Amino acid sequence: FPMSSLPGMQTHHQQQQQQQQQGNDGLAQLDAVGGHGSKKDKGPPILMRGSQILKPFQAAQPGKGKSRGELEADFYKQVTDEDMPLRKLIPAYYGVEEIDGSSYLVMENLTHGLKEPCVLDLKMGQQTYDETATPAKIEREKKKYPPQEAIGFRIVGMRVARPFSGEEPWKATREWCMSITEESMQNAIEQYFFDGRVVRFGLVEQLIHKLQDIAQTLRSFAKWRMYGSSL
Repeated sequence: FPMSSLPGMQTHHQQQQQQQQQGNDGLAQLDAVGGHGSKKDKGPPILMRGSQILKPFQAAQPGKGKSRGELEADFYKQVTDEDMPLRKLIPAYYGVEEIDGSSYLVMENLTHGLKEPCVLDLKMGQQTYDETATPAKIEREKKKYPPQEAIGFRIVGMRVARPFSGEEPWKATREWCMSITEESMQNAIEQYFFDGRVVRFGLVEQLIHKLQDIAQTLRSFAKWRMYGSSL
């Protein structure tokens, strides 16, 4: 989950008013570092509008009743409405919007206001399929990135500003991410903390504390199982 300090709880009516005031003006495509929003010809792109992100619904998996987008919307709504402990770990959620015939989850843009945000997308877990997955689905998932079963995560994408290099922000390609081995993962992660001059190990320590907080929250509030969740 994206880590965030969330604003105060908004009522559903306040959220609707905010969306109506903003309208669809100012919509722009997000330059996503990984995931479905970074793939061409894979449906509508992820959009941004001011301080909000609009994520298109993902299609339903074969044999499933609800689409993945509907399930995700249900999750965000329940966590937000009931102010569950997981709420501090996710972006603020503003509901669902229909734009040009497509449904979008509307969430807080955690990078809003940052000139050159550093973004890292990790797919978490040794297992990225649930207990209802078919043998074919399990085989497909395992073939995507075999080292994940040993490492426990994989890098999906990364964009890093390196002010001391004098160059444009560095963006990892999908090929680079998929070529990372169990042995080279440490060096790959260090790329996210490299500012063009040094690896910022002080930031690593700060993020370790945040990761420990996430892990403790998930262990103490084990209402859901997380398969293939992004961090």
